[in-house]
Amino acid sequence: MVTAIPLVAQPVYTMSTQTPAPPSPPVKAGRRRRPLPRWKRLLFSVLAGLLAWGTIEFVSLVILAWIYGTVESVQYHLDRQANSNAIIGMGIDSVAEDSNPLPNDIPHPYIGFARRPRTAKDPNFGTSEFGFVSQHSPVRHREPGVVLVGLTGGSVAEFLEAETGVHLRTLLEESPRFHGRKVVLVPLALASYKQPQQLMQLNFLLSLGAEFDLLLNLDGYNEVALTATANVPNRVFPAYPREWHMRVSRASDLETLRLVGRVVLLRDGSQWWARCFARAPLRWSPTALLVWQRGHNHFQQEATRNYAALNAKISSTTDLASTGPQQKFANDAELHEHCVALWRRSSLQMHQLAEGAGIQYFHFLQPNQYLPGSKPIEEGERQIAFDESHTAKPHVEQAYPLLRAAGAELRRKHQVRFHDLTQLFHDTEWAAYRDSCCHLNAFGNKLLAEAIVKAVNDEAAMEH
Repeated sequence: MVTAIPLVAQPVYTMSTQTPAPPSPPVKAGRRRRPLPRWKRLLFSVLAGLLAWGTIEFVSLVILAWIYGTVESVQYHLDRQANSNAIIGMGIDSVAEDSNPLPNDIPHPYIGFARRPRTAKDPNFGTSEFGFVSQHSPVRHREPGVVLVGLTGGSVAEFLEAETGVHLRTLLEESPRFHGRKVVLVPLALASYKQPQQLMQLNFLLSLGAEFDLLLNLDGYNEVALTATANVPNRVFPAYPREWHMRVSRASDLETLRLVGRVVLLRDGSQWWARCFARAPLRWSPTALLVWQRGHNHFQQEATRNYAALNAKISSTTDLASTGPQQKFANDAELHEHCVALWRRSSLQMHQLAEGAGIQYFHFLQPNQYLPGSKPIEEGERQIAFDESHTAKPHVEQAYPLLRAAGAELRRKHQVRFHDLTQLFHDTEWAAYRDSCCHLNAFGNKLLAEAIVKAVNDEAAMEH
């Protein structure tokens, strides 16, 4: 019996030209990283948060400085809004309350209107019984070692005294002219004042026995812009105070009351918004101040829109007591000539009154951003302070050259101490205006105060 032998496959050997890789060394088990202690992680989170917060605050501070001036400047307007019945900066002093759309103002038999008296812990926000922004009487008398300086005009002059009055007073006291004497500023300016209100004010105060050493009148914008945009379109006599029909009207139909209510709500909302930010720590945060400013701008825009509707409604139901004599103009050029002539005559009479009372009268034409070529407007300032559609813009463009020429004539022919400040910011790229009307930020007010004091000192040097 033949046993079959199984065939076993023989391995096939091949030649390889590659060197076999050496065996990998054994991998040692690494030690696991211990997590950071909780206090370190917490510290890191806090530091990262502080860094982010600091960066945001720094950026906000730069924006505030570029657009609105200093933190102190924004805080001043924040405090003023929190302590006022008005929506500050909207171009009108106050807004509706009951049937009177201007509750911060009260009628005055000689100067049209004055501010409603009110006391305040901070004298910057108080108002005397005479209706001017000071808790002291404007009827002051000369005394040895004291220089009495009256400052009159509209809102630009009012804000200059309230925000930069200390700087203005210090500059005057440090000048060679008044060195060693105490300067007392007597605030007489009120928002919306326009000639002949300053003239009537001076007459009234002198009749009461008031005395001044210097009287500074800063005006020009209201005389043309407010007359052209607030009085004439509403058939109000040009020489009357701004929107006289709104100050004496008692319209009470349902639609008027609705508009009054809207403006009151916006006023109250604006004040509530300001009070939310007026306390520490928010008032010291640049970011919080920027947030407040943006919200405040919204209230301004809405209040202005509703106030315009209210104005139009009341102006359609006015009578002679509200409008005064009817005076029509063929065109804007004729209106501007009328406004400038009234402004020039009023200033000349103030000069003559002052001279007779032993007062040195200084007249300053205020700057305005809408005068072509008067200031370079960079993008940041343009966003908040330049409105191509602003109703006053064409009137400033056309009437300001007439004001400048009339002022030069006052100096040349009548020896009025007139100074044209319209080119004050001609070479200043830093933001100087805080809104699209005419008002200045802290930086602008500082330059304005310095220009006024320089003019006073230059006049003294020329006269001696």
